Amino acid sequence: MTNLILCVNADGCDKPYEFHATGARVFSIEEASFHVWQNWRETFDDIKGKHFAAWTGDALRMFDVAKRLREHALASVSSAVTSFLRDAGVLTSEEIDLVMADIIAWEKRENWERLKERGDYFMIKKSPSRALGFYRQALNEERSAVLLNNTAVALMNLGDFVHAKDLLAEARELDKMNGDITVHFAEACVHCGDFETASNLLGNARSTSKASLVRASLFESQEKYDQAEFYYKEAAKDNTEATSLKLVDFYIRRAIYDKAESALERVNSLAAADERRADILCAQGKQQEAAQLIESALRNNAGNAALWQKLAEVDLRANAYNQAFESANRALSIEPANLSARLLLIKARHAMSRSRDYLKELQTLIASLKSDYRESPDETIVV
Repeated sequence: MTNLILCVNADGCDKPYEFHATGARVFSIEEASFHVWQNWRETFDDIKGKHFAAWTGDALRMFDVAKRLREHALASVSSAVTSFLRDAGVLTSEEIDLVMADIIAWEKRENWERLKERGDYFMIKKSPSRALGFYRQALNEERSAVLLNNTAVALMNLGDFVHAKDLLAEARELDKMNGDITVHFAEACVHCGDFETASNLLGNARSTSKASLVRASLFESQEKYDQAEFYYKEAAKDNTEATSLKLVDFYIRRAIYDKAESALERVNSLAAADERRADILCAQGKQQEAAQLIESALRNNAGNAALWQKLAEVDLRANAYNQAFESANRALSIEPANLSARLLLIKARHAMSRSRDYLKELQTLIASLKSDYRESPDETIVV
């Protein structure tokens, strides 16, 4: 079989393929080849899966390539990926050899390290539920301090501070000198109400913006607001948007709106700033003005799911349930996996007295959350 594959461009294929982990959509063998070549760690599940093979055959009409993909479904990652790249005929032998060397080196690593790496990828993509599945598989093979820490961070992102605290206590026993683990452990303790342990841990922690945020959270939880404000300000000195927004949120919670507005001047993201200004208006009972503010922001940023989600929140507070339903729907159309937007949709449906739909969708959402938390991903690593 020749390696020469005829070019298939976007105009010739009306059914794109969407890669499972990266979310990239491709219309041609060229696009697919380059994406796999650049992102083989995140795409090899697709290459070894039935859906990509089916798309190659059905949408691109490349039946020989599809057949070879099916034949390599149970092969090693290096064999499956490089076979596809060679069969596609888009890249040079030298380019394929480069990626093959990387894959072979990766295959020689411990399985738990590869699983951790994949979990780390989903954490970077802000998908802690998917990351957790890989981390938990890795923990079945190895309980290193770094892996325990990363698993705990994923759990904290999902609101499970109790289990995170247990894992971080284990991690710290393994590596007492790791500053990140110490601060994360303190953070979990704060959320679990164990202020004494958190205070002791923070007493030995080096001064970083993250440590300052945890200290601020500790003092706020203890209703020591002057100390909390001091440390939120300390954290914001790193001039990142995240820490600046933490300071803004603190002022909003304390109903100190003039200081919140002043702190917003350091936030570069107009969308994030408008979200907080809407919160300030809502807190003052000005829901209509808040809605107008977000609607104005959306005129220049209609693809921002967070803004649509904020508008749904504002509409719910204003008892504008039909509008809230539509706004939540728009947020979901942009980010289908956005559980917060889905919950807002369910709340709006309930308020609209569609109780049967409300209960059904709420049960579906709860089942989804349980599945994300408990189930290991169905992707497997075969080497």
